[in-house]
Parts: sequence; C-alpha cells; structure tokens
Amino acid sequence: MKLRQGKVGKSVLIAFAFFCIVLFIVEVGPIRKTKSILYEEKIVAAKICAQAFELIKALRDSLNIPIDEINDPNQTGLIGYQYSLITSGRSDLQSKLTSTNPNFAALFVELLYRAKVKKGDLIAVGWNGSYPALNIALLSAVRALGVKP
Repeated sequence: MKLRQGKVGKSVLIAFAFFCIVLFIVEVGPIRKTKSILYEEKIVAAKICAQAFELIKALRDSLNIPIDEINDPNQTGLIGYQYSLITSGRSDLQSKLTSTNPNFAALFVELLYRAKVKKGDLIAVGWNGSYPALNIALLSAVRALGVKP
C-alpha cells in the first residue's frame, strides 16, 4: 500500500472547514439560557452567606483577633490556626479554603430542594467546628428557603 504524499488540496480543506462550521452550528445553535430551579432562592442564600462572612470578619477586626495570613490567604477570618488549644487534628487546608465560597449556600438550597424540603418544614442539622463556613452556608440556605432547623 502506497501512502499519499504531498499537500492536501484546497477544495478538500474548504469542504472540511465548511463541515466543521455546520457541526458547530448544529451543536451550539439550540442553546437557550434558562434559569435553574429556585434561582432566586439560591441568589438570596449566597448573599446572606456573603453578608455573614463579612460580619464575622468585621467582628474579628473589632475584637482585634488576628487572622492567620498563611492559612487564610483570602483574609476571610473563617480559617483558624493549624495548631491551637482547640484544634483536634490536622485537616486539608485546600478543602477549608474552598468551603469559604458563599455559593455553597446555593448548593445547599439545591440539595434541600432535591430532598423535597418545603417552606416551614423542620429539618435536622448536624455539624462540627471543622468547617464553620459550611455551617454558615447551610444556615443561609435554611433562611432563604424558610425552613426551620
């Protein structure tokens, strides 16, 4: 079997480019922007969570409680010292930093919706002090949905 040598013809390249453009239009064309279920509640929960984070940071500042700049580079005030009198063990710093995103409140709204929780329902809430930002995010979602913890 002899392999073809030389350049590919312009007509073949033009046909292939046209084919790719058609496939792109077919793939992207029907995309419509739609709001997710409970969009407004998710936005409210994330805003409540962000406000709570700001209040905690302001309280720490007013009480002159220093923020660990090494472990809390975003200066949230929600990441404590790695070793102190109240720490029970070492945990993953990256997961703690990730948990300080207020959008976790919107995730909790989605999870509570999937669990068929409705306004006024009583839910059980359990947590520990390892991830205080997630605790605040959950309470923000609870408030946004009008659920009783």
